[in-house]
Parts: sequence; structure tokens; C-alpha cells
Amino acid sequence: MTASGRKKLIIAAIIFLILCTVLYFRIYVAPKVSDIFVEDYTVEYGTLDVDAEIKYLCIRNEYMHYSEADGTIERKAEGGDLVRIGDVVVEINGYGYATSERGLVSYHYDGLEDSYYPSVMSGITPSALEPQKDEEGNLKYDLKSAAKDNVANGEPIYKIIDSHAWYLMTFLSPEEAMAYEEGSRVTVELDDEEKTQIRFMVYYNQAEREAAEADNEDGPDDEDTSDAEPAQTEDGADGENKDSESTEGEGAAEEPDLKQVIFSCDRFYENEDCLRYGTARVITRKVSGIILDTSSIVEEDGVKGVYVKNKYDEYVFTRIKIIDEVGDKTVVESRTFYDPETDEMVNTVKNYDSVKKGDGSEDVNKE
Repeated sequence: MTASGRKKLIIAAIIFLILCTVLYFRIYVAPKVSDIFVEDYTVEYGTLDVDAEIKYLCIRNEYMHYSEADGTIERKAEGGDLVRIGDVVVEINGYGYATSERGLVSYHYDGLEDSYYPSVMSGITPSALEPQKDEEGNLKYDLKSAAKDNVANGEPIYKIIDSHAWYLMTFLSPEEAMAYEEGSRVTVELDDEEKTQIRFMVYYNQAEREAAEADNEDGPDDEDTSDAEPAQTEDGADGENKDSESTEGEGAAEEPDLKQVIFSCDRFYENEDCLRYGTARVITRKVSGIILDTSSIVEEDGVKGVYVKNKYDEYVFTRIKIIDEVGDKTVVESRTFYDPETDEMVNTVKNYDSVKKGDGSEDVNKE
């Protein structure tokens, strides 16, 4: 073989080796390197709360009692005790002060007992959700304790709280308010140290009643439902020893797009007498299933799904069936679901699958 022939053979061999190296890299190396930069997460079966945070005003029937003399006070009942009419709650200078109401004993007061109570709830406006401030912007609200040792004439000594029902009032947009159907039950998580959860009933929903009124106006037998106000409780309707002509939150209508929603409860809560203003989490229902990041959901050929890593470390499009969307999370069926359009069972995501992350900004077709 001539020198030029050997040179050409060497060049051909080098080219062949380069092509083989490139092909090997593309087939075996490049996918593994690219996988390093692909983020995924492990999905699990769980339960999410469908909830919303609200500001509330606590309302109840409360009856203040005052000392009729200077002297030394001795408490005969503990805060939170249930007493009957005629029971002695405190003694001053040995004289017993018997209650004229049945209910829970409280030794806290805030001066709003005669402003907010059930029979005036329909006149309270959204501004009442915020405690008043002075000219310097400081909160005027002050929860006080009744006299415990020595007391002056006319000083508060205790109050009785009606134990039949107490209320949390809020104001929401019409869309938000329609999530709470009158008569339905919700769980309210109070913003205390224990994050206490209590079952409440949706007592009144202004948005729901106005919608029903509008439907009635379109019907053949219209009824006058213009007085869409909270139904009054038996104990609060008479307004005895209450000034029903004035509430601190009354005034010209403001924020007309906000609708009044009232939750009622007849359960005991040991710190109820300290509630007035606050925030709470209202849980309407719980949803269980595989929990996905909503941003990882994509759509292929009109079908929603996610990319799940298989045993070969490949991402495979996997169909999903959405149960509910909660914030930035989506709850979907686990393992299999029935597709009525194709009349077949579909394999879907399951516990501990690795799902490819995504920003969801362009992939998800939100209906």
C-alpha cells in the first residue's frame, strides 16, 4: 500500500471513530446529563382543606352587671361556669349578687356589649370588622377584666353570656359569599395558640338571599322578599335592656359589593368571652387524593396529565382526573379512574410517583 493510501485509511478511521463517539454520546450520555437538570417531585396521597381566611366580628347576647356599693368582692362562680337565674355569682361585703339571666359567667368586658348583639346584626356594616382607632391611629379597643378584689360603686363585676348561640360575622365579595350555603356546616379554625377548630352553621348569607330574590322576581308568582335580613333569635329579638337604635358599626352604606355572611355556633368555647375582632380559617370541605403541584399539569391533544418517570428513567405522559383545585395544589384520582367517553379504566398517577415539575404558564389549558 502506498503512503497516500495509508494516509487516507488513517483519516477514514479517525472520522469513523469520531462519528461513533458522537453517536454514543447522543444515545447514552446526553440523556443522562440532561436528566440532571430536569426537576421532579414525589407525589403522595393526602387530604387538603378547601378553605378561606376571613376577618370576623364576634356577636352574642351579653348582660353586664355592676356593683351597687364600694367594698370587697368575692367570686362565687368561675369564668365559663354555666349558671341559672337566681344563682349568686359574686358577693360584695357579704351581699350576694344573683344573676337574672341563664348563661355563662365571664369576668371580661370591652364596652361593646350594648353595641353588638343578635337583634341588630342586620344593621351592621363592613366597617365594623375593624376596631376603631383614635386620632393618632392607635386602636381604641380594649378588653378589660372585671374587679377581682376591691370594687367601687358602679364598677363592672361580671357579665352573663347567652349560652344558646354565638355568632361570627364577616363581609365577603358576592363570589366568595356564595361558597357558604345557608344551613350548611363549616369548620372554623380560630386564630388562637391551639388553632381551635369548631363546627359552625351558616346562619345567614346576604348574597344567597339576594340571588333567590332575583330569581323570584323573574318567576310568575313574585313574593316580597325585600327584607333579606338575618332571622332574629328568640333571645335577641326583644332587645331587652339593649339600645337597638344605635350600633357602633352603623352608618352610610359602604363597600356595596360586600355581602354579609353570619356563622352561628351553640358549642362551648372556653375563650369565647375574649373574642370580638379576629381572623379565622373557614373550612368548607376536605378533599382526598393524589396531591399535585398545579404547575406540573400539562395538556396533550386536549387531555390533561403529567409526566411521570418510569423504571427506565424516562418521563411518560400520564392522564389524570382532577377532583378539585386548592390554591396552587390540585387533587386527582389515584391509580385508576373511569373515563365515560371511552368506557374504559385509565391508569393514572399513584403514591410515590416521580412527576416532572413545570411552571404551567403555557402548558396548562385552564377551562
